[in-house]
Amino acid sequence: MKKSIKGIMLWAVVGTAILTQAGYCNSGEQITVRPVEINNMLHNPDVGWCLYIFGWDSIEDSTVNLTGDDAPLFDVVVLDFMWVHLEPENNVFDWKKMDAIIDYWTKRGKQYSMRICMAHYTPLYKETKEFWWETSGPPAWLFDELGCGYQEMKITRKKRTHILKRPNYYDPIFIKQHQEFLDALAAHYDKPDNKSAFMEIRSYGRWGEWWDSGFKWADSKQKRDTLAALIRQYPKTLKHTPFCIPGYRDDNYSSLDDYMYKMAYDVSESLGVMNRRDGLPKPFESPDYWNQRMWRHWPKIPCVGELNNYIGFDRKDYQSFMDYHINIGHTWVYNRKLYNEHTSDYRHLYEAGLKAGGLGYRFALTSATYNKQVSAGGRFALNQTWVNHNVGRAYRVYPLKVYFIDPDTDREVWSGIDENFDQTPWIKRQSYRVTSKFSMPADLPPGTYDLRIAMVDGTGAPRIALAIAGDDAQKRFRIGSVIVSN
Repeated sequence: MKKSIKGIMLWAVVGTAILTQAGYCNSGEQITVRPVEINNMLHNPDVGWCLYIFGWDSIEDSTVNLTGDDAPLFDVVVLDFMWVHLEPENNVFDWKKMDAIIDYWTKRGKQYSMRICMAHYTPLYKETKEFWWETSGPPAWLFDELGCGYQEMKITRKKRTHILKRPNYYDPIFIKQHQEFLDALAAHYDKPDNKSAFMEIRSYGRWGEWWDSGFKWADSKQKRDTLAALIRQYPKTLKHTPFCIPGYRDDNYSSLDDYMYKMAYDVSESLGVMNRRDGLPKPFESPDYWNQRMWRHWPKIPCVGELNNYIGFDRKDYQSFMDYHINIGHTWVYNRKLYNEHTSDYRHLYEAGLKAGGLGYRFALTSATYNKQVSAGGRFALNQTWVNHNVGRAYRVYPLKVYFIDPDTDREVWSGIDENFDQTPWIKRQSYRVTSKFSMPADLPPGTYDLRIAMVDGTGAPRIALAIAGDDAQKRFRIGSVIVSN
């Protein structure tokens, strides 16, 4: 039987099979619906392309001047700040600039990601060749007032030599101040309803990228113990915000397991810390244990990727995001000139990343079977088959909510949430069967209702744009109709 629903065609196969779940054996006619899949761009939480914001840029250049519009191809803004920006004096915190930038972009529907460098920062230069004065993530008071130990590093850029102070990461002063900064950061930002896609605390190495082959450790045990101690501070402190650590190359290792252990990545993965792959698509030295780690663990650990191409964005760059199963892709769009170039010359790549086969997750209900008629006070079961068409995965749970909606008034007559529904394990090229079961209220009024579904957040509000037709403009998707009888 073919049904036309507000101009959208859905195919339904009607049979006489009986649901067999214990307690859900209501006899009667079953209906199977197969929603039409769509391939338009979707915008969903924890998926998409990043705009990039440097902490030393002005608020105006980080907001209204950055794009000139609401940046419809971008879903996340990355705020690259350093410790010295946010705690210029010991126990004196300055969140005003970051707050203003977050407020501007979240009002335009974006998520944000903090990328906070707690380690040393290598000097860079603007296009004008003017020196960027921020050469260190840690504030001077860490060394000058508190006496944290450090190791110096000389670096020459543009024929100028700079001396950088690398904190002794194992110094109890550094570890204590690192925790106190995280405590203050969490108190200000780590709220249940925050709009953060993830938080990246860059606690070790050059640019905080978790590598520094020139840093001197006493031995590999000291290194592992120190990195593990820093990693464990993240989940201890951040209760509502996903967090990640970057990865690059560092020293020599005998095997992937040796690399995982000595870099304390086994600790990070046991705690669910997200992976970040810097420098795509540039290969690392062989054997490339960081890439092996990404490919081995991506079905369990979500991945963020940063492009190594600071100028453009080509098909090879795009494919690297797909090859590494990236949820959130960071290209280098950090001023109006680059924004105009990328959204003009590379628009097709950005659009492709938001369609089928692109970044993150893209969920489609391929079929649903249920009893066409349900009794007030009875039970209702919805058997579903789902697919994820994209290269990544969801890293937060969005339970399934089922609605009975009066088609004449659009009034919700009943709704129920399947709290056991969990789409976070779903990866590409797999089908997933789920049964959601509900008890109907005894006073449910009789009638014929729209059957709609949604993936919802913790407040019960629809949150996920599905890759099927039938959206009622509230991210509730009509998949059929159901009859309620006395």
